[in-house]
Amino acid sequence: MAENSAMNRLTAQEERDRQMDERLRESFYSAEGKAKRKTGIRRFFCIMLALTVLASILNWGIISGWGNVKIRRLTLSGFNGDSISALLYIPKNATNDTPAPLLFNCHGNAGNARNHESWAVEFARRGFVVLSIDHLGAGDSENHVYTGNTSLPSMTSVAEAYYQHALSLPYVDQDNILVAGHSMGCGTASSIAVKYNAKGFMLASGDIGSFVAKPVDGLIAEGSEEYVEGLSNYTGNAFVVFGDVERPAEKLCEAIADYLDGRPGYEGVEYTQLGQIAGSFEDGNAVCVMQDENRIHEAAFVSGDTIEKLLWFGQEAVGDALPNYIDPSDQVWQFKDYIGLIGIFIFGLFICAIALLLIEEIPFFTEVKRPIARNIGLRKQGLAVSVVLSLIFPYIVLKTGAMGIIALTGLTNPTKNAVPAAGFRLMFANAAFGVLVGLNLLGILGFLLYFFTDGKRHKLTLNDLGLTPADSNRLSIKMILKTLLLAMIVIAVAWSCILFQEQVFGTDFYAWFFGFKDIPISKINYYWWYILIWIACFVVASFSINVERRLPTTGKEGLDIVIAMAFNILLATIVLITVIVVRWNLESSGTGDQYWFWNFETDIARLWGMPAGMTVGIGGSTLLYRKTGNTWLSAFLMGTVSALMCVTFGQVRIVL
Repeated sequence: MAENSAMNRLTAQEERDRQMDERLRESFYSAEGKAKRKTGIRRFFCIMLALTVLASILNWGIISGWGNVKIRRLTLSGFNGDSISALLYIPKNATNDTPAPLLFNCHGNAGNARNHESWAVEFARRGFVVLSIDHLGAGDSENHVYTGNTSLPSMTSVAEAYYQHALSLPYVDQDNILVAGHSMGCGTASSIAVKYNAKGFMLASGDIGSFVAKPVDGLIAEGSEEYVEGLSNYTGNAFVVFGDVERPAEKLCEAIADYLDGRPGYEGVEYTQLGQIAGSFEDGNAVCVMQDENRIHEAAFVSGDTIEKLLWFGQEAVGDALPNYIDPSDQVWQFKDYIGLIGIFIFGLFICAIALLLIEEIPFFTEVKRPIARNIGLRKQGLAVSVVLSLIFPYIVLKTGAMGIIALTGLTNPTKNAVPAAGFRLMFANAAFGVLVGLNLLGILGFLLYFFTDGKRHKLTLNDLGLTPADSNRLSIKMILKTLLLAMIVIAVAWSCILFQEQVFGTDFYAWFFGFKDIPISKINYYWWYILIWIACFVVASFSINVERRLPTTGKEGLDIVIAMAFNILLATIVLITVIVVRWNLESSGTGDQYWFWNFETDIARLWGMPAGMTVGIGGSTLLYRKTGNTWLSAFLMGTVSALMCVTFGQVRIVL
């Protein structure tokens, strides 16, 4: 009796799915349905456009202090004629008549100028001009920096060019320039401060003179002699802040003691306590080292404690030259990250809206859309197994380094002279790339479960997978090419919007190391292999999220779409987010390597671009499939968007 009741319930659900399929198909072809769909898409486009503009304005407002700071992208010609880039933040108080102090930022390995945006927001609020550079191969700067053995002059070439440019700016107080750096950028920062006798340097997660005074893993070769000599005679202000997880307190004190040893003016000084100031700000030779509790290496840009310490030292170092004193604990940079993250998701929907609008308004693209296929996904135990697999597979991939794929592509430490595999030269971005490929290889196993169960029972066809035109089981080259053309147009329009946003507002959507950005044309050739394979993976992923795990209908199309997007996004990102958060907390407590379950072959710190990139990619793929029934569109368009999001802010460094 119970078995018959279960069968009746199952049959009833299948009947509701069938009826919804018929309604969707009828509305697709009927005049009333076409008119309603076109009106809905136009309304959706207008809403997303308005929200994108609003988010852009809010994002700009927080970063610029509502117009009190101008933001400009600078481009100079570096050595060998390479185009080198930087971001310049100019507060209103900085004029030719009232020049302002300058904060000169140098990012770390595989970072970019935008990493320092949180620092820039706070220092610009206080009246500093802020200049943040893109090292060679990073951000918008051309060329590369790692070819095995790199000299200090090569590493500092971009910084030198921009420092000299800064000295020519009439609104910069040349007597009050501070140079700041993070990680690898600390070597650049201290070297530039030494060579040009800056007011001082501030280092987050980097030793004083670590890249200057001695060779480190073969990075510093010949050519560093003048920096070594300069550092020994440098008497400017110097500040270092580490997370306590990165470096024990006694080691930090030893580093400062070594720095002060034999230096004129510090005779007899014993540096034994964090926060102690050797020298003085009045004499311009204050030296201090501090620690942040539970702060790991990558958190230097998103730690209020770190930024507070930098603000304290920076404001004290320039003294009376400071235009606008604000208590170091008074910070607003966090809000730009929240708005930036919201803006990322809104713009992702805006990209989908552009595609849907072009399909409806341009007859040439009529063949791109088709009625959505039958709702014949996994049910009951099969769906439960599919969900469980979707949660287990990401852990397996992270645990095994994508089953060795990441190592094969050449995710390596460049200081060990490793060479990436041909075509995969974005170094740390290979972590995100390998994870995606590994997920899809395992995802095929889940799809096979569907293929031989519910798929077989319903006689699954290519049409059901959204690969063919309506009422056909044969691939159409015409449909595929038109879909590809549409995707290319939408991507061009979307990235033009990002470029326009940066040119108008001086900034684009960015939050916690990931976001959207315009890709420099000079670097497109480094992205092709990633994009093509990402698209192939998104074809496979679309089978899983839109066919295999398509949920039973609620009887309402709009609600079905919202639930499907939320469900697919959750399954695609929940494990990644959980692992990143747990790993972050374990590392912050200094116990990151003590638990086997949370140790991974994948470098979790290099996956920052994935949660947001996969959210936009998977959510957009679901929406586009539900509105067009075309798997190729979700793969071509959202596969490319997701690839660029995951790799451009996913710790990129080009290696040749």
